[in-house]
Amino acid sequence: MSQRTHNHVGHHRLTPGTQEHAAATSAWNRLTVHRPAAVFAPADVHDVAHAVRWAVREELGVAVMATGHGVAGVGEHGVLINTASLRSVCIDAARRTATVGAGAHWSDVLPACAPHGLVGICGSSSQVGVVGFTQGGGFGWLSRSLGFASSSVRGAELVTASGRVRTLRRDRDDDLDLLWGVAGGAGNFGVVTSLTLDLHPIRGVYAGSLYYPVDRASEVIATYASWSASLPADAMSALALSGLPDAPSVPEPFRGRRFVVARGCFPDLAAGEDHVHELRRQLGDPDIDTWTKRAATDLDGVSLDPTSPLPFVQRGESLTDITDEVTSTLQEHVIPDLGTSLVMCEMRQLGGAMDTSPRGPHPMADTSARFSINCIGVAPTPDAVAAVRTTQERIFTSLRLHLTGDTYLNFLDGDATPERVRAAYTPQDWERLVALKNEHDPHNVLRFNRNIPPHAPSSIPSIHQNGAPS
Repeated sequence: MSQRTHNHVGHHRLTPGTQEHAAATSAWNRLTVHRPAAVFAPADVHDVAHAVRWAVREELGVAVMATGHGVAGVGEHGVLINTASLRSVCIDAARRTATVGAGAHWSDVLPACAPHGLVGICGSSSQVGVVGFTQGGGFGWLSRSLGFASSSVRGAELVTASGRVRTLRRDRDDDLDLLWGVAGGAGNFGVVTSLTLDLHPIRGVYAGSLYYPVDRASEVIATYASWSASLPADAMSALALSGLPDAPSVPEPFRGRRFVVARGCFPDLAAGEDHVHELRRQLGDPDIDTWTKRAATDLDGVSLDPTSPLPFVQRGESLTDITDEVTSTLQEHVIPDLGTSLVMCEMRQLGGAMDTSPRGPHPMADTSARFSINCIGVAPTPDAVAAVRTTQERIFTSLRLHLTGDTYLNFLDGDATPERVRAAYTPQDWERLVALKNEHDPHNVLRFNRNIPPHAPSSIPSIHQNGAPS
């Protein structure tokens, strides 16, 4: 067993106007502004319980933030609990588990897994927090092989909405219902202070990206659509249209250029080399080729996600398939805005183990979509925000007949309405989640999240094929 622990000072209520307060309220998405009634930076689970009880006494809601990703703006009617200091990591190699604090990043966990030949189900960036990613369902480059991150939850420590500390384990029957909700319920049932996750014995993968000039988009998209359909069930791929700014923060080979990109990850090294060789044979040499053998714990180089906070607007949907009509929409409504109102539109392949993961309240649990689609624009000014949203609305309106209506919680940003959150779950899962909310947080103390309202009517319009309300 190995352990790495990060100890930080700062378990108290923070004073407005201090550097600590400013840091604790700074979101990853710079468009998100937090002006809470109070900010707490707990050092342990007991400090978290104190902060929750204080919020309840003051009749305030509770928001939780660690890395700053995916938290709705908190105003004067809320308390922000910043769990960044809870950054412990404990690897149990014999049991193939990791127990991680609420503030741990994947960049803390993955290096601790590597010496044991183990890996967790992480996303495309190791800068993301483990707990928030997992509670939003969580899928990444290994998910067609391993499933959703929420399905890997084995245990949890949390503070309930009443301020009670609870420890949940998958091997205790009395804990199973609440643990099921905690695993993929977007933080609606308590402030999670640690999770215990299953790890998996994968050492090496074949992964990377082929970058072609965007004027070859029609050919590359069509070839990719056919190629991705032929891949093994455990191989993940994605197609991205990318237009990065001419800025010093962008690596030189990509700066100010527009690409169509074929990405992926194969846990079977030989199969990966063969399949990518075939793609290169069909398309010819790319401008940039990053495919190589990598450690399964070192996948940041596939997507090259930003490593510093940005002001951005994203919108994600679920796509039935990449058809000729979809290709035409991408060419007409995405490519002209790459590098201006859009920096990326990515379609990630679904299926494989995500279809067969143990049933939990994870996103797209019963979807007919073959791809997620996520469009992102950097928006440093109000005019830029409006331009990105206009572009996104035009894209998704044009794609309407090819969208299933299913949502993925971790891609919901400012559009996390009750209807959009509900669309992440099957009707049966939603009803079960609402029942758990009624039992464990009937006053909706934990509401600054992808919120599941208590007593939510089962008649909220469900979203079915083609995005049409039923």
